[in-house]
Amino acid sequence: MIGDTYFQLRTQLDTELGKLGAVLRELNAGTESVAIVDNLLASLKEPFVFVVVGEVNVGKSTFLNALFGQDFSRTGVMPTTGKILFFKHGPEHLITPITETLDEVQVPAEFLRDFHIVDTPGTNSIEYEHKE
Repeated sequence: MIGDTYFQLRTQLDTELGKLGAVLRELNAGTESVAIVDNLLASLKEPFVFVVVGEVNVGKSTFLNALFGQDFSRTGVMPTTGKILFFKHGPEHLITPITETLDEVQVPAEFLRDFHIVDTPGTNSIEYEHKE
């Protein structure tokens, strides 16, 4: 799964940024430099947001399902994604409308603790809401 490589790289980056932060503190570097490194370290703990955008009915949802090895986004011959779907981890499958064009979808899939996934309707859609 794509996540394995991501986690390895994230761990390496965390280690190296930690070392850089220690050196900056040791050298009494400016507070701005230390704050930048601290913010980068904090951002590594946030889920990675993965967004797929493309033409209508070209397989964005199918790609996401295959990439993450789970069928969490509907697929079909006809366009099936009518809203922006923001997938994140939750204790049970739950869909919460955020706006007319955005739904938050909680799914009890472990990889969603580290990845947030955004599936979008296709570009060049005949529906105005999809274009917006």
